[in-house]
Amino acid sequence: MIFRFLFILVFAALLLNAKSQEYELMPGKYTLEIVLTDSEESYPASISFRVNDEGSISNGKVNYPTYDCKAAIKDSSKSKDIVKFQEEMLFGYDSCAPSKYSVSVNKKYFYNPSNNQYMKFKMFDGEENVQVRVKRYNYKATKYANFRIKHKIKNNNKILNSTNSHLLRQFISLVQETSVKNRGKNKLTRLIAEEKKEYLNANKIYTLSAYKKYISKYPASKFIKKAKLKIAKIEKEQLIALYRKTATVDSYYSAYRLSNEDIDIRRLLLKIENLKQLKAFNNKHADFSTHQLVKNMYIKFYREQKSAKGYYNSFLVSKNDDDIVSLLVKIGGLEELKNFISDKPILKKHVLIQAKLANFYRGLDSIEGYMNAYELLQDKKDLTSILDLSITQLQLEHFLSFYTNDDKTLTKNAKKRLQIIYRKKNNFFGYISAYKLFKEIDDLKHAYNKAETAKEKAKIEQLSFERVKTKEAMVHLQLSINEPSYTKSNASSGMFSQSTQYGYVSISGNVKVRFSNDLPYKPTFGKYLVSVKLKLNIPLNKQVRSQWIGNSDVRDDTYSYKTVSLGLYSGNNLESENFDFTKQVFVSFDRGIQGGFTAIWPADIITVEVLDVDISWMGEDLSLNKKLSLNFNTIEKYQRSLTKPKSFVNGVYNKGVKLINNFANNSIGEYKSYSGSSSSSSSSSANNTSNKNNRSANSAGNAYAGVSGIRSNGNISGVPSYQVQCSSGRTVIIYKKNGTWYTGGSGHMGHRYDSWSTNEVADYVCK
Repeated sequence: MIFRFLFILVFAALLLNAKSQEYELMPGKYTLEIVLTDSEESYPASISFRVNDEGSISNGKVNYPTYDCKAAIKDSSKSKDIVKFQEEMLFGYDSCAPSKYSVSVNKKYFYNPSNNQYMKFKMFDGEENVQVRVKRYNYKATKYANFRIKHKIKNNNKILNSTNSHLLRQFISLVQETSVKNRGKNKLTRLIAEEKKEYLNANKIYTLSAYKKYISKYPASKFIKKAKLKIAKIEKEQLIALYRKTATVDSYYSAYRLSNEDIDIRRLLLKIENLKQLKAFNNKHADFSTHQLVKNMYIKFYREQKSAKGYYNSFLVSKNDDDIVSLLVKIGGLEELKNFISDKPILKKHVLIQAKLANFYRGLDSIEGYMNAYELLQDKKDLTSILDLSITQLQLEHFLSFYTNDDKTLTKNAKKRLQIIYRKKNNFFGYISAYKLFKEIDDLKHAYNKAETAKEKAKIEQLSFERVKTKEAMVHLQLSINEPSYTKSNASSGMFSQSTQYGYVSISGNVKVRFSNDLPYKPTFGKYLVSVKLKLNIPLNKQVRSQWIGNSDVRDDTYSYKTVSLGLYSGNNLESENFDFTKQVFVSFDRGIQGGFTAIWPADIITVEVLDVDISWMGEDLSLNKKLSLNFNTIEKYQRSLTKPKSFVNGVYNKGVKLINNFANNSIGEYKSYSGSSSSSSSSSANNTSNKNNRSANSAGNAYAGVSGIRSNGNISGVPSYQVQCSSGRTVIIYKKNGTWYTGGSGHMGHRYDSWSTNEVADYVCK
C-alpha cells in the first residue's frame, strides 16, 4: 500500500482540561510499540506522549518506520470516555496522509498503569477496521500519579470533594496547575473550618456515635486525638455507671479504680459492717488500705474495741497520740505495761510510754526505780532521788560510778557524803579512798600515818610524787660524748650529676641519771622511769652554683633526735645509758654535668643537748621495807628548774672543712679551697651562729679561699662594679663591660675570662 491513513486512538478517562471525565489517564510518560494489520499487510508503529498532572497531553508523536513517516498529535475532541485526535504530518507526505485515530483505557487496570493491558486500541483507516497489537509498553509515573495510585483517586474532582485534610494537603503540594491548586486550598480552608464546627457539635451531643461519626468523616482532623479521648472517657463513664448500678463492694471498688473518686470508696465502706469484713476485702486488694478513708474505717473499728490492743492497732494506723493516751488508761500497772510493750519497739521509744513507765518506776520509791526512770527520761530530779536514797558506801560508790559526769553538783555532794564514810573508817584504806575523791592533803597525811605495809607505803610515795609540780627537777643529768668516727662514700652518676661524694660522722655518748641532792622526799618504795630526749644539731653551709637554678649561699642545719630511757629506784641511785647517732651526713659535694655544683660542709661546732626530760612512776619497789620519811610541806612547795646539759663534739668541724676541700679538688680539677671562716667563725663558741645567719647575700661568693667579701661599688663607665675584699687585706675593683672583665688597676683582663662569673673573677684576683 503506497498511501496509508493514520489510525485513531481513544484514551479512556483522559480529559485534556483535567475536569470532566470520570477516569482520567494517569499522569506520566507512555511509550508503546504496536503492530497494525489490515487486509493487505502488517506494519509497525511507535507512539510516545506525556500526560501532565492536570491530565493534558503533550509531546505526542507517532512514527511509521516502514513508510518513513512521522506525525505529531495536534487536534483532539472527546466524547464520554473517548478522546479523538487529529494527526499533523511532520514529514513523509509522499507516503502518508494525516488521519484520525483512537485508543481506550482498560478500567480493570486503571490503578496499575504499568500493566501492558492498561490501554485498548481500535483503528479505522476510513476503509476498514485495522487490528492493533501492543508489542512493547512502558510507563513512567509522576509523583502525583503515584499519589493517585496509592490512594485510589480516579480524578482531581474526587480528591477535591474529599473530607480528608491530610490528602488535600498532599494534593496541594503535588499538583502544578494553579487553578486546581487554588481550588484545593479553598477546599482545605473550608474543610478545616468544617472540622472544627463538627467537633464542637459532637461535644454538644456528647455521645459515642457522634464522635465515631466525626472520626469516620474527618480521619485527618486535628481534633481526632481529642475525639478519641472523648470516646474513651464516655466508655469509661458508662462502665463506671454500670459498676455503681451493680452496688456491691467489689463493683464500687472497680468503679473507684476507674474514677478515682472518693464517693466510690465511701459507698464501698457503707457495705462493710465489721473489721473482719474490712480485713478480708483488704487481703484481696493490698493497695486498698492506703486510702485515707479506709484508714479512718480501720481506726473506727479498732477504737470501738476499747482495749489496749485495739488502741495500739489504731495508733499504728493513725499515728495519733490520743490512741496512746487511751491505751495507757487501759494499763493497770508497771508489769502489765512492761509485758504489753515487750514485743512492740515503736511503743518502747514513744515519749508518752516512757513517761508512764517512769512514773510507775518512781512509784516504787527505790534506788532501782529512780535509776530506771532516769535511764528513760534523763530527768535530774530522778538523780536527786537516787542520791537521797543512797546511804551506804556501796550505794554512793555505785552512784559515782554511773553518774559522775551527769551533774557536777550532785556528784560533789555524793563525794562529800562518801568522804565522811571513808574517814570514819579511820584506817589506811579509808583515808586513801577519801584522798582520791578531792585530793585533799589532810587525807593523804592521815593515810601516811596509818600506812604499815611496804605496799601501803609505796602507795603513799606514789601519791606524793604525783603532787610534785616540777618532777623533772628531781633528777640530775650528766652528758658525755665519745670520739666521733668518720666514713665516706661516692654515689653513682645521675641524670643531672656527674658524681656525689659524701662524708658521714657517727656520734655516740652516754647519759647518766641520778636523784637530785635536793629532793622533796627520799624515794624508798618506788621505781621511776626517766625519759631523756636528746637533740643532735649539725650546723651546715650549703653553696649552690648553677646556670639553671642560680647561685645561693645558705645555712642548711640538720637535726636528729633520740630518746633514752632509764630506771631509778631507791636501791639504784645512779643509772646510765648509751646513745648513738649513726652515719650523719656532714659533708657532701655534688658536681653537675653543666659545670655547676652543690657543696655542704660544717658551719660551726656540732652539739648534743638534752632537749626534754620526763619522769614518771614506773611501779613499786617492795624489796626493802624501810621507813618512809615524808615532809608534805616540802612536797607542796617544791619547785625547781632542771639544768639541761649540752656538749660540743670536737674535731668534726675541722674534719669537715678538710674533707670538703678534698672533695672539691678531686671533682673539679681546678683546686678551690673552702674555709670555715668563709661562712662561720672557727671559734668553738656556738654564740656566733646568729651572726652567720644574718650575712648579706652579696657575700655569697666568699666561700672561696682568699675572698672575704664582695659588695657593690656603684657604676664605672655606665656598668655596675664590685669591690672585692681579699683575705690578705687587699681590695680589688672589678667590672664587666661589653662582655669582658676589667680590674681597677690592671684594666682589661683578656677575653679568656669572659665566661667567668663574678665569684670566679673575685677568686682569681685574690690569689
